[in-house]
Amino acid sequence: MGTFTIPTSYLIRRQSFAATGSSANFTLTVTPNSVTNLVVYVAGIEQPASAFSLSGAVVTLTTTPAANAVVDILDFSSGAVLGAINRSVQNFVATEGQTLILSATQFVPALTDLFINGILQSSSQYTTASSGYSITMQYGLAAGDLIRLVAYTTVAPDPVGFVVKRQNYLVASTQTVFTVSAGYRPSYIDVYVNGVRLIDGVGFTAVDGQTLSLTSAATTGQRVEVQSYVTSTNQVAGTSTTYYSRKYTGDGTTTTFLVSTPLLSTNSVLVFKNGLLQLPVDDYNVVGSQVVFVTAPALNAVVHIRELPV
Repeated sequence: MGTFTIPTSYLIRRQSFAATGSSANFTLTVTPNSVTNLVVYVAGIEQPASAFSLSGAVVTLTTTPAANAVVDILDFSSGAVLGAINRSVQNFVATEGQTLILSATQFVPALTDLFINGILQSSSQYTTASSGYSITMQYGLAAGDLIRLVAYTTVAPDPVGFVVKRQNYLVASTQTVFTVSAGYRPSYIDVYVNGVRLIDGVGFTAVDGQTLSLTSAATTGQRVEVQSYVTSTNQVAGTSTTYYSRKYTGDGTTTTFLVSTPLLSTNSVLVFKNGLLQLPVDDYNVVGSQVVFVTAPALNAVVHIRELPV
C-alpha cells in the first residue's frame, strides 16, 4: 500500500502525450516530488503503481504504449499556492445520443476529469463551457452509459489537510468483499478493477468506513486498487455535511435515477420535478443508490435531486 500526503496548498499538474509506439519514456515539464505522487492513465485506463517508474522528470512505463495511445499523467506534488482543494464527484446515466452533460456545481475545466463507463476521456473528446457548468461530448453517448465527473476546486486553506491512500490487491480467487486497512470516508473513495474505475453505488458499495463490496466479484488474477481520501487527523469513517445535487432530464420511460450516497432513506432526499417538490412514497422511493419514481418523468421533464447529510 502506498501513501502520499497532499499539502493544503498544491497544484495538480496534468500532461497528455500521444505515444509513438516505440518509446516508453515520457518527460514532464516539472519534476515531481515522488513517483507515489503520480497517477498514470494509458488510453483512459489507470495504470497500477508497478506499471511505471520515475527518474527525475522522466516517467517510464514497463510496457510501451501503442502508437497514438493517449498517455495522461497527473502529478499531485506540492506546487503553486492554490489554497486547499475540494474533490467533488457527480454520477449520471446517459440517454441515447446524449452529448450535453450538466453539472450541478461550477467546476474548473483544467481541474476536472470525465469518465465514461470508468474510462478517462481525453480532453479532445469533449469541450467545456467557459461558465464551468456544462460539458459537450464530441460523440453521442449510448443509453445507460455511466458518466462520472470528478472536479477539484480551490477553497480557503484548510489547516488540517488530507491524505490520499492507495491500496492494491491481486485477487487470488473469486472475491467480492475487500478490507480497506487505512479506512475511508463514504463517498470519498475510488475503486478500480484492472484500471477501470467503478461507479460508487453501482459497481461497488462502501458505507462502513472499513470494507467495500463489489457488485460483480473480481476473479483470479485481476488487480483491484482502492484510493481513499481522508483527513490527516481522521483516517476512518467521518461525518460529512456536504449537500449533493443532481439534475437529470426525463425521457418518458426511465423511472430510476442515481444518487451519489448509497443507502439513503426516502426522507434523506429532496426531489423536484419541473421545480415541483415530490412527495416521498407517493411520488418516489429510494432503493439502494437510486431514486425510483412511481411514474416515469415525462420527456424533457427536469428532475432535480438534492441529497441531505446522513
